[in-house]
Amino acid sequence: MFNKVFHNLIREPRLLEPAHQLLGSQVYLYQFKINLKAAFGGDVWPWHQDFIYWHKEDGIPLPKVIRLAILLDDLNEFNGPMIFIPGSHQQGMLDV
Repeated sequence: MFNKVFHNLIREPRLLEPAHQLLGSQVYLYQFKINLKAAFGGDVWPWHQDFIYWHKEDGIPLPKVIRLAILLDDLNEFNGPMIFIPGSHQQGMLDV
């Protein structure tokens, strides 16, 4: 609402159209944040499911959520900001 760059970014068709296609519906921005983190340093968050928090704390009813990251530096297996555990999405929501 206050910054033209971010205003335009969240309306960028190259980001919105794939989200529409994946979810099969209109989308809205739920969170917008900038995480600055140096490779091998900074804060560490243990494995968790984001949706369970959003569901319990904010009342989001369904796990129809897409996480989008725009990386400003090259990404590789050594400096990746996130690790996905294959198949963990098939376990359903795990209580916190």
